[in-house]
Amino acid sequence: MKKIVAFLTALLLGLILMLVNPVSGLAQAGEIQGTKWNDFNGDGIRQESEVPLSGVKIYLDLNNNRVFDPGEPAQITAADGKYQFTDLESDTYIVREVVPKGFAQTSPKPPKNDKGGASTEGSLEMIKPNPAVAATFIGNAGISTDGLGTTGSGTLQAEVPAESTVEYAFLHVATRSIQPAQIGFGGQGVSLTWLSNAEPGSAKFRTGRADVTGIVASQVGNGGGTFNFTLDETVTGDPSSVEGSSLTVIYSNPTLPERTILVLDGGLTGPTPKTNTLYLNEPLDPTVADFQAQMALGIQYGVLNGSQYSTIDVNGKRLTSSAGDFDDGSGSNGQLVTVGGVGDSLSNPANPSSTTDKSDDELYDLTPFLKKGDASIRLDTANPSNDDSIFLVAVMFPGAASAEERGFYEVEIESDTIAKDIDFANLLVSNVPPVVANPIPDQTATATKAFSFIVSPDTFSDANGDSLVISATLADGNPLPGWLSFNPNTLTFSGTPPESGVGSISIKAIANDGHGGIQSDNFNLTILPSNKPPTVATPISDQATTTGEDFEFVIPGSTFSDPDGDSLTPSATQDDGSPLPDWLSFDPSSGTFSGTPESGDYGTISIKVTADDGKGGVVSDTFNLKINGAPVVVNPIDNQTSTTGEDFEFVIPGSTFSDPDGDSLTLSATQDDGSPLPDWLSFDPSSGTLSGTPGNGDISSICITIVADDGNGGVVSDTFNAIVQSVLAQKETFINPDNGHIYYLTEPLTWTEAQAEAEAVDGNLVTINELAENDWLWGTFGNGEPFWIGLNDAVDEGSFEWASGQTPDIDFDDYWSDTKPDSGYYGGEEEDYVVMNWRDIQDPSGGWGDVENAGPNDGEAVPGIVEVEPETLDYDLTVLQPEEKDC
Repeated sequence: MKKIVAFLTALLLGLILMLVNPVSGLAQAGEIQGTKWNDFNGDGIRQESEVPLSGVKIYLDLNNNRVFDPGEPAQITAADGKYQFTDLESDTYIVREVVPKGFAQTSPKPPKNDKGGASTEGSLEMIKPNPAVAATFIGNAGISTDGLGTTGSGTLQAEVPAESTVEYAFLHVATRSIQPAQIGFGGQGVSLTWLSNAEPGSAKFRTGRADVTGIVASQVGNGGGTFNFTLDETVTGDPSSVEGSSLTVIYSNPTLPERTILVLDGGLTGPTPKTNTLYLNEPLDPTVADFQAQMALGIQYGVLNGSQYSTIDVNGKRLTSSAGDFDDGSGSNGQLVTVGGVGDSLSNPANPSSTTDKSDDELYDLTPFLKKGDASIRLDTANPSNDDSIFLVAVMFPGAASAEERGFYEVEIESDTIAKDIDFANLLVSNVPPVVANPIPDQTATATKAFSFIVSPDTFSDANGDSLVISATLADGNPLPGWLSFNPNTLTFSGTPPESGVGSISIKAIANDGHGGIQSDNFNLTILPSNKPPTVATPISDQATTTGEDFEFVIPGSTFSDPDGDSLTPSATQDDGSPLPDWLSFDPSSGTFSGTPESGDYGTISIKVTADDGKGGVVSDTFNLKINGAPVVVNPIDNQTSTTGEDFEFVIPGSTFSDPDGDSLTLSATQDDGSPLPDWLSFDPSSGTLSGTPGNGDISSICITIVADDGNGGVVSDTFNAIVQSVLAQKETFINPDNGHIYYLTEPLTWTEAQAEAEAVDGNLVTINELAENDWLWGTFGNGEPFWIGLNDAVDEGSFEWASGQTPDIDFDDYWSDTKPDSGYYGGEEEDYVVMNWRDIQDPSGGWGDVENAGPNDGEAVPGIVEVEPETLDYDLTVLQPEEKDC
């Protein structure tokens, strides 16, 4: 009997454990095992055709708050859908799953929950001020919603009946791009919390929320009418990017029926339908008296014109195609908002397919879309023009609509227990298509150069966690050009564009979640022409400079040309690539060579100028720079002296100049100030000879510069002092105190030669007009030899005249020798010229004799007495011998 009792006890314990599907084992610690599968038909029973679901989180809800909290044990289902918790201590565990977005749990079935409320599926999130209540508010209550679009300040309204109490009030702000910290409301700044579930879309939509319950409750009090609240967008700093705001006020009132109010916020946009589902525990019955279910929407950036609109489906049936306009603003950016509520009609659009129904106030009656027994309400929204965002959904149902809580397992574990088959099943009720998380940036390629671009793995995201398959076409759906390929495994575009492909193409990257969800992102690929290197348009001409001279040369702007119009940067080296010589520099900003070569730098260097377009294109041109060695003065020219009336000739010594290059030098001569040589002096460059006969007016001391030119830009000069002195400066002169005239003796000459010399100093052979002068001459110059005097009858035989042209005013008999004139051996006709002291006559009162031009004593040349009258001169007798100059 005891054995039977023991058997029955064990059997009973086994039956109890089977209620939670555990299977006893011989483990040292407890385990929980199970599988997750895709329940295609939604019956909660796994069929052979139903596949596992991987990547789903299963967790132990240690605090039984129905949400996964950090630190709670969790496992992710493997590829075969299996999961396992091990090393569990003896205890009772609540096992739950985190249902992926787009799925509904079909197994295990949830228990009933009499706390009321609702739960949601979709990207919009329900505001739950009280976590213990699965709704925004449940009770005898009502709701007021209103919107405002402005770029400055305006008024939001709330309609609250008398005997009401404000339970909650929420301000929503809809913007493009910006997320300001505050906005002005009710005369004060309120802080905004920006929602992470607002889809940005093409216009970068953002939704912010503020709890303004205190401000509203203070002003409304117990209600009793319409209340105005100021809104100031200027506080944001960019009101033109704030499309509008909405005010939602929930109030309780004992005179109103019991209702469930759900406020959902975030942001829905894009042409792909977005699904949000409200799951209810107890079915609805719209056939009961006074049943009312209503919904208000808040939409930003809407302009209803037939091509811009949003559609709303309720439980698979079209409610409207005209949602979204600027009913609470105006038709300009910064004021495009509409919110169903205060002052709006609850009538639904007569033609749900019309996209231009201006009577659509975004306040709707849901009753026609509900039938008896409905336990969920599915909202499908879409914005074909991809430029509206639904940021607010406010729903009100009659009664305390009970929420459907997802199923779970309560498993008791002992140290040797393995609880198996703790399975979960999900039904794909709303596939959420992938979205563009990070748009692909535009790209640039260059013709004839390899192009490669990897699409970032985080470009697309999928709310269901589906693996995405990426493909690519042109934006118009046509295949990619032949040169461009896309590898879906590595997400890589690659190829080499041809020159014919220059331009811009728009490429579409397409993400497919395998469940009908498709999203794409377009980007532009610009193909630039291949770089064409610069060319030499005008070769640089050879240049020359000379040692010791400053050299500067600017590369002509026409030297190089770039087919692409690229800016060129020049550089310079010697032709062999070595640096420029130390004396020569190059400024690339101005393209200028500059420097001063020294004496040892002469010769020719080859310089290479390179133009770089910065894109790999370079070209060079080479030119020669000849540095001419300038000639130098080796032996300075000695100072020179010439005498008036005498021929002067001076040859520049060949050793004066030297040229390091061996160039042939050409000489020229000027005065040192650059003025020409004096008229009496000439220079023959071929022989290097200075020559001329200075006159009495040329007495001076001048500086003469001889320039040596090598014909290649090299010149050098040397300057010397040239003195022109008077003949008188070379003679021993005597002054007759009686008349102040100057006298000197020439060298032995013929009469005509002596007279010529006298004329050269602006004088004549002496004129004697009285015996006293004759005596002075005899006493001055002596009687030891004959001297020419100016008397002659060369013009008229026998008629004697003075060379000075003075009329004889003396008695010649007092002066002639006894046998003169015209006597003696010579006859007389050729004896036309007179000497004194003829035949060594020692008597001053006689001794003149006429002789031949050659001279007395058989033609012997004798000195002549030159007489110079100072009052007739055109030169300064005080400067007969100029001083030397330091040239």
